Amino acid sequence: AAFGLTHATLDIREHSDAHHNALKQMIAGDYIELSHQDKFPILVKQLASSEKLDSSKLDAAGSKTLNTFVAIADLIERFGPEVIETYIISMTKGHEDVLAPVVLAQFAGLVSLSGEKFAKVGFAPLLETVAELRAADTILDALLSNPQYRVLVRLRGDIQEVMLGYSDSNKDAGIATSQWEIHKAQRKLRDIAMKHGVK
Repeated sequence: AAFGLTHATLDIREHSDAHHNALKQMIAGDYIELSHQDKFPILVKQLASSEKLDSSKLDAAGSKTLNTFVAIADLIERFGPEVIETYIISMTKGHEDVLAPVVLAQFAGLVSLSGEKFAKVGFAPLLETVAELRAADTILDALLSNPQYRVLVRLRGDIQEVMLGYSDSNKDAGIATSQWEIHKAQRKLRDIAMKHGVK
């Protein structure tokens, strides 16, 4: 209470499905039934829109997910930007899984990609299975190719964090395959980062 939380920076981590579940209740139409490819343009449109989403019909799980972003905004306001720097999306399977929490963060006042631009937190996809490790470059390339998301990364110092799941890929495919796939994913991610001018 006297000095703030200064000894550790917190990471926040949530399952990708939780964000889509909350947005299903906030975006009109059959959002949750859409394919991964079809969700992405809706999320992009929402980021560009000045129209606020409706949070009045959220169930308990949806409220919990949204309130996490509200709490992050409150903590940063009270203790400064170092208190929480990264929001981790576990079980990321596609680029839309990263954009979904960005939409919720915008709703909570953590992100603004138009007008007065700011991004108080960064977003890190967590690629946990061999399938996602193999798609790492495709996921990151699609994200960084989106102009709005690229603005967010620029606001975070042109740094994009990506987490690679050692334990889950190990359970998924065994130690040798896991280590080899992580090695290949790191090389592919490096190449995509260089292509887009990010670290």
